[in-house]
Amino acid sequence: MIHSKRIWLGVCLASVLAVIPAWLSAQAGTIQPAAPQTTNLTLYFSCNLGSFKMLPKTELADGHIEVSFTGTLLLSGFQGKAQVTGNVNKEYEGYGRVVYFGTGKAVLDGKFRGIQWFGSNMTGSWKGNGVARLYGEFDQQLNTGKYWFDNPTDKSDWGTFGMNVEVPKRMGIGPEQVTPRRRTGG
Repeated sequence: MIHSKRIWLGVCLASVLAVIPAWLSAQAGTIQPAAPQTTNLTLYFSCNLGSFKMLPKTELADGHIEVSFTGTLLLSGFQGKAQVTGNVNKEYEGYGRVVYFGTGKAVLDGKFRGIQWFGSNMTGSWKGNGVARLYGEFDQQLNTGKYWFDNPTDKSDWGTFGMNVEVPKRMGIGPEQVTPRRRTGG
């Protein structure tokens, strides 16, 4: 009796083990890529005194940027449409760089190697792809500036030490999309 139970368990185990590789390979083809990100796409930022630098993650950064400011704005390797209004003068243009100075607003659509600003009374937004380095300075109320994604009640401080913020905001850990692959062997 004990011998027949062992045989029966061995047969069951062997049949289950024979089915598992086929089941796993069938499941590998059903993995779907992650849904496109629909939140945390736009970075909003403001400060009374400070600076930022927008940089690419790989080759060129891109997107739609709106910045109201007092101070100096440098566009480096900018390819696209730039609309600068207010009391802002173009101070320099050459070697792939354009420098503006004054008080006004810049609306930028395109690709770029870098965008830098330093000065005061700045508010802005960036919807695109890249990294923003934020550097705050203490104002008279000891505020350094704020940044947030989509939800204005979820604001974070810039800090005076400099920090990197990815645009769009990285969600979770690991790759953005899962790529299924068929495995062979044992």
